[in-house]
Amino acid sequence: MTGLAGKRSADDETHLLNIMNANANCRELLILDARPAVNAKLNKAKGGGYEENYTNASLTFLNIHNIHVVRDALKRLTSCLIPRVDEKNYLKALDESKWLNHIQSILEGAVKAVFNVDTEKQSVLIHCSDGWDRTAQLTSLAMIQLDPFYRTIEGFAILIEKEWCSFGHKFGERIGHGEDGYNDGERSPVFVQFCDCLWQILRQFPSAFEFTQELLICMLDELYSCRYGTFLFNSEKIRLMDNKCDETTISFWSYVLEHRKKFNNPMYRPKKKVLYVNPSFCALQVWTDYYARSNPHVISPSHEEIQQPGGVDFLNEKKQLLDEIMALDETVHSMATGSAPSTSSSS
Repeated sequence: MTGLAGKRSADDETHLLNIMNANANCRELLILDARPAVNAKLNKAKGGGYEENYTNASLTFLNIHNIHVVRDALKRLTSCLIPRVDEKNYLKALDESKWLNHIQSILEGAVKAVFNVDTEKQSVLIHCSDGWDRTAQLTSLAMIQLDPFYRTIEGFAILIEKEWCSFGHKFGERIGHGEDGYNDGERSPVFVQFCDCLWQILRQFPSAFEFTQELLICMLDELYSCRYGTFLFNSEKIRLMDNKCDETTISFWSYVLEHRKKFNNPMYRPKKKVLYVNPSFCALQVWTDYYARSNPHVISPSHEEIQQPGGVDFLNEKKQLLDEIMALDETVHSMATGSAPSTSSSS
């Protein structure tokens, strides 16, 4: 319903009803509006709107803030870590940045979508003001938790191409490729924020992903370097049809697949189950391996153990222990059920 007069669109209401009817188990369509409720009402006063009083549909606002708030929050976060850390006031400065609060809001929204699809068998419609920023964050994170295919290197590449590149995230404006004014109001680290959210999931489920944080860091580096055509311009039309990036540039994913050993997770154990990330503020951490890597005084134990001599051996030993634990679990389960244990083993 748009504008102060609350104009309705019969076609839009029918479209949403058709989405719900496509799922035989869906009794009510859940609409997740990424915006804060106040922002949505302000947009309505300017001629926009939201799904109010739609039949067989419920609307939930996720209170995820816009690109301007996110940009300011990241500036405050990095000032806590670079060029030096104010040890006495670090936690206060981190809290005032509100960066982890924004990460929490996105993860909570993604978990809500996952729960309703997985447990409630409900269809979910996700949108924000335009559909190319917060929407892409939420759908991508939900799909990663729901489908183990997107936790593989190939699956992750398809996810980014589909949910971000094809659906029109404005990489050009958000990153500022080729622009002179670095203070441009359309710039915002939306994609960086998504990678941060994914890193939180990686940290909570270290054996569920085929890749490590090195892939995320490399992807963000190349996002700003412009060496590959994958993340150039504001839409697929401008990238492929107008500028022929598929013919004149190399895809970032070609590099990734050629050097996949660099990104392989030695602890990877494919899991078909759905992941439920813990979005609690107490479970979240600052991604210092990315934000503070230029500060030699900030040491990340997870990154350090890989870089030190014997770090790879440590990970291989951890991998072997996981194999033994899984084998023991299977033996115990077989003894309890009276079935023969499986003779196959993972390598």
